Amino acid sequence: MKIKPAHVAIRTNDLEASRQFYIDLLGFTATHEFAGGENQLLFLTLGTLTLEFVYKANNDQIGSTGVINHFAFYSESNQEVKAALLAAGYSITKEIDTPIDGSLLLFTEGPNGERIEFMEPVEA
Repeated sequence: MKIKPAHVAIRTNDLEASRQFYIDLLGFTATHEFAGGENQLLFLTLGTLTLEFVYKANNDQIGSTGVINHFAFYSESNQEVKAALLAAGYSITKEIDTPIDGSLLLFTEGPNGERIEFMEPVEA
């Protein structure tokens, strides 16, 4: 059996905040949008990763972590990521400056409460 990545779905109460965070701050590209029934969907892609944002009016499940604890991106410089996040009004929820598995770690929350980790590989 062969499989390949498709997408990760994130609930949102604010598609525009998600669009600004992931496109303007992190460099994703909008690949398509769909509106049907109660939901609006926004698909954003970076490399082989696609995020699907699911908007539903009055969604009361935003901010619940469910079974996914966080998702991660590799970073060339966590300090540059940190500066961009702070300048955009996002907080750093955790920062680990001692390498774990060969990487420095930086955590934030996106506009929907999703936990995001940035991993800066460092030489041992």
